[in-house]
Amino acid sequence: MNTLSNLRSLHCGNIDRAVRPPIEVVLVDFGGVLCNFKETPEINILAERHPRLRGGLAALLFENEASYAGILGRISADEVLGQIGKELGLSEQAMQEIWTAFLAANVADQSLLEALDRVRERKKIVVLSNYWSNGREVIFSKVPETAFDGLYLSAELGIRKPQNAMWDYLIRTFSVPPYMIALLDDDAANVRAAWEAGLDAYLWIGR
Repeated sequence: MNTLSNLRSLHCGNIDRAVRPPIEVVLVDFGGVLCNFKETPEINILAERHPRLRGGLAALLFENEASYAGILGRISADEVLGQIGKELGLSEQAMQEIWTAFLAANVADQSLLEALDRVRERKKIVVLSNYWSNGREVIFSKVPETAFDGLYLSAELGIRKPQNAMWDYLIRTFSVPPYMIALLDDDAANVRAAWEAGLDAYLWIGR
């Protein structure tokens, strides 16, 4: 079994490792891979106004029971934000301000997009993301839809990474053996699970 210390890592400089034969499909995570969170003055202002944000905005939004339900499509994105706001004692307006600031602080990795574009004629490049019901809108507000051959969202499928059901679904969908599918993800648990399912999985470490 792979451990975090021996998972194979990947960055823009060696991305060719993930697209060499016999790879036919490259699955690319969104948050933390295609798009990265950058601190902004707006985030710092919000953290001063709402001390609970100082522990990390991404963790506050995504590491909770409401978010897990949203990722599986059991509740809508609006319901996720509403439940988080209720837990934190924040108004709907405050949660919308926080969400807007979070989106603005996420920046697409242009170097990775360019690297993927260079190999797209030979491979299918597909976005695979654990995201709420608004994932399609959010993702394509940051990266061009035309740059990819598909998007698979956990909320739409009712399954999420690193569940085995996700890898089984993708293998059936693409009708290729698992070793012909590569995964680029920044979550070690996802990479490890994909590797154990037979995919050619890499831990994304950026540049």
